[in-house]
Order: sequence, then C-alpha cells, then structure tokens
Amino acid sequence: MKNKKIKLVFIALCCTLIMSACEKKQDNTNIPSSTTASKFEEKSGKNDIIDVFSEINVTFDGENGSGKVVCEYTGDNDFIKYDVEFKGDRNGRYKNGDTAVVKLDYSDLRAENANVYFKEKEHEYTVDGLWGVILSPDGYDFTECNKVLEERMFDKERSDSKFNIKELDIGNTFFTTFIDGEIDSTCWKILSVEYEPIRGKFLIPEYSSKISNYYYLFYQATVKCEKIEGDFVINPNSKYAVGDTKEWNFVICEETHNVFVEKGSKIIKIDPQAHRVVSYEVGAAIDVMSIESIYGKDSEIEYNNNFDEFFDKEICRYLENGTFYDIEIQ
Repeated sequence: MKNKKIKLVFIALCCTLIMSACEKKQDNTNIPSSTTASKFEEKSGKNDIIDVFSEINVTFDGENGSGKVVCEYTGDNDFIKYDVEFKGDRNGRYKNGDTAVVKLDYSDLRAENANVYFKEKEHEYTVDGLWGVILSPDGYDFTECNKVLEERMFDKERSDSKFNIKELDIGNTFFTTFIDGEIDSTCWKILSVEYEPIRGKFLIPEYSSKISNYYYLFYQATVKCEKIEGDFVINPNSKYAVGDTKEWNFVICEETHNVFVEKGSKIIKIDPQAHRVVSYEVGAAIDVMSIESIYGKDSEIEYNNNFDEFFDKEICRYLENGTFYDIEIQ
C-alpha cells in the first residue's frame, strides 16, 4: 500500500513538471529569436524595433557600370555605429537604374547582448548619380554636347569625316537620277544653302558587350539649285528646263558614341577619342558621303519635312538597334 502511494505521488509530480514545461514553451512561441530580440525583451515580452534604414543616407559613387553603394548612419545607437556594416548585394558593379539591395552585416550574438532588434535586415534602392556613360537622358543637359557636334559638322578643314561640308558650297554641282519620285537625270548648280537644327537622338543599343550609348545630331540643309547642262544626256522629257531653279531638302548628321558626365555633373560631354560621322541624304539630291550613302543619288526617297516619320521609316533602320530618346536642340 505504501509503494502504491509513492507511485501516485511520483506520477503527479511528473505531470506537474510536464504541464509547466508546456506552458513555458507556449509562452515563448511569439518571442523573436536571439538574432532579432534581446534576452531582456524575451523576459519582458516587449520588442523595441529599430527602423535602421530610416536612419541612413544611401548614395552611389563611381563610374557607371562599376559603381558602389555609400551608406552613412545618422542615428545614435552605439551598436549600429560600431558593430553593423551596410553592404550592397553587387557592390562595385552597379549602373544607373539598377536596383541595389543594401544588407545589414552584424553578429547575432552581439546584437542579442546589445538588446538590438531590426525592423528590416535589407532594403532596396534605385541606383543613380554615377558618372561616366549615361543610360538615360533624363535630367541631363546636352547643350555642350550639341555645340561640339555642331562645330564638327560644319568644320570644313576636317579630314576624318565621311561627309565634307564643303560639298555644299555655293557654286558646286551635283546630279540626280530621281526628281519628285520619278526618273529624271538632271545636273544642278548650288545657288544658296540654309541650315536648320532638327533634333538630337540619344540611343541605348540593344546589344552591346559593354555599357555604351550613341548620340546623333540632325540638321536639315535646304539647298537652292539651278538646273544646268551636265556631262550626260539630259532627259528631254524632264519637267525642269535648263535655268529652272528648285529647292532640295536633305539631312546631315553628326554622330558620337559614349557621351558621358563627370562626377557630380549633369552636363553631357563627348569623349574626343570616340566619335564617328555619318550623313543621310534625302530628296535624292547629293551623294553626301564620300564612301557610301544610305540614300544614294539613284534613290526615290524624299524628305517631306516630317522628321519623326522620316526617321522611323528611313533613317532608323540604318542605325544601331536599341531604344531612341528625343533630345530637343535649344
């Protein structure tokens, strides 16, 4: 009988211990782990959450394509000041427009001992402010870039250009095969020329082995000409007689690649070692490129003063594939 009583007491004691352990486990169910809450918080049941990303200034530094994140903590928590590092997920490889993930790097044990709990351990930012090659024209000033390209376009002493602007000097002659979309072999003498800026086109190439961009500056040349007798048989059925005058409109273009900005600047500049020159004839007026012209003198293409339509149908297909942005010329 005595042994039976001892067994009952032992069983009751075990049940009490088991129930106590279950209650303790249940009480700890919603307490964060030591990586997010302190021992004091576990005991008290209170969480002092720190929104650390609201207390840091995040900027980006370096050249576009190899940028890095720079984080400055503005709060007063000593643990964050001395024991937490802010690291970018792809530091040293950022380009403008990327999404950068800034992560907290710290010791879980030290955070527990310091009673530190973070609302977030990582946060996303959009990369901007990197210098060098740009990947979007938004917010940038192309005035200086346009001025340099314009000077190159009208430099008659250049030797690196496929198109020599001197070909449009008054008194020069040229011949065409088409006039107003019809076959009409004719020779012309230039009487006057007027130039007017049309627009700039900024291009992000679709395929590129490295970060790059292109910029095209377009001008319209209105050439007033007089029909003259040439060194070939003149079409007897031509609508123009010798001495008649006509205006020809065509487009010339100066091109450069890898325009860039300096650190902390919004002024677009041109790498003097990175440029090419191209010219696009319209109106079948002049073979304006010394090597080739996408609109040769046998072409039926004519410019109708609608640049957007003309660019999309005729010019765009001869340029690099990619995304074009309009740049207004001041």
